[in-house]
Amino acid sequence: GGSDPDNRRMLGAEGIKQAKAGPVYAHLKKLNALRAAAAPLRRGKQTRLLGAEHQYAFRRDLGRETAAVFLNKGGAAVKLKAEGLPDGTYRELYTGAKLKVKGGALEAEVPAHGLRIYMKGKIKGAPWRVTGGPEAMK
Repeated sequence: GGSDPDNRRMLGAEGIKQAKAGPVYAHLKKLNALRAAAAPLRRGKQTRLLGAEHQYAFRRDLGRETAAVFLNKGGAAVKLKAEGLPDGTYRELYTGAKLKVKGGALEAEVPAHGLRIYMKGKIKGAPWRVTGGPEAMK
């Protein structure tokens, strides 16, 4: 609308239809599934856990539920450790793996240009079954 350029016409109807089969669409679909699965990701109080040049981690808390999010924009996989998390069983929303946190410390293997989200609490659905993500974009 308004002064926006008319860019849709350049794609054509076929280009718009093909976008849903592309890796970017699959990645966004996966990210939306992750967010929908965990209420703290949508409404929780955010607290920074760690920060470096190419990595960042934070937690979001909502009631008794906690989501710990680890981000890596670097070109190689890294191990990131965060402390101060509630003890208990967490489920990684991207892969479905489970792990126990004791003493408040969680160590995550985060792929290059990737993320890991560890959730303690109620998970809606099974977002780890949704295809997509950085692996699909290679």
